[in-house]
Amino acid sequence: MRQTVATVGVAALLLLAGCGSLLGGQGPGTPTETDVSTDEPTATQTAMPSPTATVTPTASPTAAPTPTATRTPTPTATPSDTETPAPSLTPTATATPTAAPDDEGPNVVLRGGNLSVDEDAVYADVQELLGTDVEPPTVYVREEMPDLERYNSRLAASPFYDTFGYGDRFIDTSVYHGSATPNRIVVMPKDANATQQKTLLAHEYVHWMQFHSDAVDTGSFGEFVDDADSQQVAAGLVEGASVYVTDRYVEGYLNTSWNQTRELRGQYERGPAGRRLFRARYLFGARYIHSQVESPRNVSWLYDPSTPTPVTGEQLIHGYTPSEEPERNLTLSLNRTGAWRYPHDHTDTQGEIVVRTMLRADLNRSTAASAAAGWGTDSIARLRHADNASRVAFAWALRWDDPAEADEFAAAFESWRAAQPPDDGTVYRLARVGDGTTVVFAGPQSFVGNASASGTAGNVTVSVAG
Repeated sequence: MRQTVATVGVAALLLLAGCGSLLGGQGPGTPTETDVSTDEPTATQTAMPSPTATVTPTASPTAAPTPTATRTPTPTATPSDTETPAPSLTPTATATPTAAPDDEGPNVVLRGGNLSVDEDAVYADVQELLGTDVEPPTVYVREEMPDLERYNSRLAASPFYDTFGYGDRFIDTSVYHGSATPNRIVVMPKDANATQQKTLLAHEYVHWMQFHSDAVDTGSFGEFVDDADSQQVAAGLVEGASVYVTDRYVEGYLNTSWNQTRELRGQYERGPAGRRLFRARYLFGARYIHSQVESPRNVSWLYDPSTPTPVTGEQLIHGYTPSEEPERNLTLSLNRTGAWRYPHDHTDTQGEIVVRTMLRADLNRSTAASAAAGWGTDSIARLRHADNASRVAFAWALRWDDPAEADEFAAAFESWRAAQPPDDGTVYRLARVGDGTTVVFAGPQSFVGNASASGTAGNVTVSVAG
């Protein structure tokens, strides 16, 4: 079961996200400048209350063995290193803006540049969808967002991502991005056309209202976060609200069949591996929302403590509640012997999203999805060599729903392993503990060749000789 405690506040989750980035900014299917924005949504899109749910996908993958990320509010909020302890769960304290008088339209202040669309009209449309009345933000228009480049470099340097084949391309900074904090919004429009700029603004405006409106009240949401997997889910539940509401904005105000969820699907399928992981929570979160929520005016239901929203990636992907598909029990212990040390003295849970995207890098979609679908839980530990701290290795125990699921993953993993470069100094081996648990050893041959696993399906001990 989960051993790491790494809670993340809603403000931090958004800061980690690099929010509206890439949505609609790549490839075929992006919207054209044929929008016909109106003052009101069409009749079929008028918000209607319903007791259903919303989910939001985040933009920052969290799969490093020492999970979670931290970030303090900055004008260009982006995810931080996933191997850094995360902040507390309480959102950043900020004064709630006062709504403008009813006889005045919103007045979004632009600084640093201009946009080719009416930022005030987009804000009014989003407020109408959500039923909010919140003082608008200041929007900073930037030509570049350097933090995105730095974040991509940190992800590429992650020992976990490097070891398990995610490559170095997580974020495409050549296309438009946005980010939101409790104090401001930052957008980098690049070459976005008018419709793309509107969807970028709409996405970030939803986040602004998550910070400042009871209609999208995130409150103390996220208290279930205690590892990398649940952080992905929580960030997805926050980000997905923006994707969902933006899709409804497109349906109601723009004359195009494109929406952000469909674009996310294309980005996820086109890869590369790092970007697929980066987009996975966006995609699975958006799909979950669309299957649960009937109206933008119901998104706060998601953040109610009594709402049985997903707490694992498995539940998010497949639409389960925690009681329908509970995470299984698993304890991973290490005997600290030989040259390999276990400096962090805790484990992390990566989740089905990571298992699926790892396999998908080298296997076809159906094989990767099916092999990951039997995930019950996992626990991973990172070790370092006593004489050279830059040499790292991993022991990753994965407990499956039943022995057949463990067999399926083992077969898929062997196919994935065979596709890895033979000359990069990293080797892999899979061991079985009982019928339903697998243990993946990854790292230098001196570790993998001397590591062993014993115990039961729910209680695994790893030892390293020599």
